[in-house]
Amino acid sequence: MNRNTSSNDELLRTYKVGLRCPESLLMSFRDLMRRQQLLRFLQRLHSNKFTPKQLKTFEGLAQKYKDPRILAFEQFKRYNSLQHANELVISQYKTFFDDYFCFSDIQLLEELELVNELIVERKTQDGQLNSSTFSKTIVPTFENPANPQSTEISLHDYQLLANKSLKLICAHINTFVKKNIDKLPETRAELIQVALNTTKISKSQLKTHPYKAASAYLGSGRNIDQLAMEQMTGMMEVYRNTRNKVDYVKKLLYPEQDDATDFSEVLPVLMTYYSLPKYFLYYASKAWNVDMGWVRNMLVGWRRKIDLHLPVKFQVESLTALMNNLAMYCKAQVTGEDELRVICLLQKRHVLHLIHEPSVDLTPLLPKRLWATYQALKMRLKVWTTALQLEINIHCTDIGGEVFVQAGEQLYQSVEDILKSLDSGSIGYKNSRTFLKKLRLILANVDHFGPVLTYYLPGNKFTSALARLFTQLRTAKEQRITRLFTALRGLVALAFARIYDPSGATDQFKRVFTPEKCVARPYRSKNRTRSYLPVNLLFNKYVIERQAYPDKKKINKNGIPSIHPISCRRVCFSAGKRLPFGFAYIPHQRFVNV
Repeated sequence: MNRNTSSNDELLRTYKVGLRCPESLLMSFRDLMRRQQLLRFLQRLHSNKFTPKQLKTFEGLAQKYKDPRILAFEQFKRYNSLQHANELVISQYKTFFDDYFCFSDIQLLEELELVNELIVERKTQDGQLNSSTFSKTIVPTFENPANPQSTEISLHDYQLLANKSLKLICAHINTFVKKNIDKLPETRAELIQVALNTTKISKSQLKTHPYKAASAYLGSGRNIDQLAMEQMTGMMEVYRNTRNKVDYVKKLLYPEQDDATDFSEVLPVLMTYYSLPKYFLYYASKAWNVDMGWVRNMLVGWRRKIDLHLPVKFQVESLTALMNNLAMYCKAQVTGEDELRVICLLQKRHVLHLIHEPSVDLTPLLPKRLWATYQALKMRLKVWTTALQLEINIHCTDIGGEVFVQAGEQLYQSVEDILKSLDSGSIGYKNSRTFLKKLRLILANVDHFGPVLTYYLPGNKFTSALARLFTQLRTAKEQRITRLFTALRGLVALAFARIYDPSGATDQFKRVFTPEKCVARPYRSKNRTRSYLPVNLLFNKYVIERQAYPDKKKINKNGIPSIHPISCRRVCFSAGKRLPFGFAYIPHQRFVNV
């Protein structure tokens, strides 16, 4: 117990010392940086090295200000983006400006060299702190931790301390979250109700800042723990919303008798594929007020998570292992690079198990230069081993021609019924007519692809390959039909339903399509490997480092072009704004990336 308490105290001490920006270390360095900027500006002013845009601004100022000093300083303020700086910062720049304005070019150069040397000296590491000595249990000691002196630690050392301390904090937050996430209640209302009984914070504040409610619920009010609670409560809210969305989709797929919305026809497609009709995605996106792509990714993620709980004939994830096993067997018999390319392409399209079928021609799926290689490889690979053939039979579904035609007629009839309710000039009417045309093409050429239907695999890849084979038919080319995936997907989904619904496949899908199976509790996913969590700033006295410099040409998330690091420093000194790189700046604790 004492050991854990000591460890937590050291961590908290590291947090306060390492992430707080001391004014004692910054003041002299900040003054040197401001002097450096002024000297460089005066050098440009003496040599008239301004861009045309700056000269135009300078000429406009000349009509307003007659005094050269005022004119030059006004131009400097615009040049360094000091329009929004506070009076103290502007007055300090003005003092430096008056000191250097009368300097000659040689004097400016000498003074600039001196300032540069002082900056380098100020940034130089003293060797009192380095990555090998700093750890969770070894924290540098200062006479006054809140106000360290340059003789005790350099600015460079202090930055390194902040980096290491931040890493410890991120690890601590991750540990805290994993330990306490299961202690939070399932509903937000219960969390707030318990917090109202143990704290004096108003209900409106607890709703606005749920991490305060979590702090009262868990009985921990430390700032460092609240950083973790802020993420916990946010993720729990997302978790609850996602669970509600699973229930919503399930109600659409399995509607009750009184429900006005019925999307039960989408169920076979979701069971057999990792894709959904566009009209269903559109409906869900409007209901949730999100993008259709987001809906598609969310539903595909749920389908992947329940894949192992479905009947083997509907499992798509395990097909990757099947194709890998087939590819390993084939690669052991290849004699050249082209044969290896053929195997890889067929493996990628999930049709490698058809390579030895004499009546199946897969050349349309390959480049022309590999057709001869494919034929030669096909003659050599005439049969699979018993174990591989058994594995193929386990995953494949034999869709007989009769079942395939019956499913096609059912789909054709449903589309015709929809067609009767549409205006003849509408886009939906034209799309439905085109869809029926594609169905007629598929049903008319079922016998041509009988062996393919014998070894049908669920998922988009196999169906996409078969759709491409259909488009290579002479009839398809004459009718200029180039896309058959959507029609084939709906048809095959109904065929799967006809074959496996009597065995209870739909009921099994209903049992496993639950929030518990589809959505993992935050930070409890089996695939999670992170040992650190990012820190979100909740208080104005901490400084957090970011890793990368922005690219000059990129646009940030707010739609504003990223700015150059040099101009970032100027903004930092003038207004104390948060920067897109280096350290996060806040008005009360200004710092500079060194």
